[in-house]
Amino acid sequence: MEDVYLSYVCYAILAASFTFAAANLPVSFGLAPGEQEWAEADGVWQVMLVVFLVYGMLPLKTAVSFCAGVALPTAHTIVAAAFTDNGLGWKWQQVRMNVLATAAMNE
Repeated sequence: MEDVYLSYVCYAILAASFTFAAANLPVSFGLAPGEQEWAEADGVWQVMLVVFLVYGMLPLKTAVSFCAGVALPTAHTIVAAAFTDNGLGWKWQQVRMNVLATAAMNE
């Protein structure tokens, strides 16, 4: 494969992996019938997998990798904080642990 096409393939993989992570956010998008229960930790491993893929396996520019590695965990944290409530009163502890896990992944 020529080097010209490698960047296009990498960006296509990046878009597909972002779609994979967005589909697993802890929100139903109005598609699930009835009341769906979500925990704050739902979708964290998918976000970690995508961040690892971006940092470790895709030969992207550093700025693109950094923006992707910060934007996706930030979006997951905002969605988890805004749209979930497990009813046990542990919401903010779990959100803090999500932030700690994503910060450790970004180190």
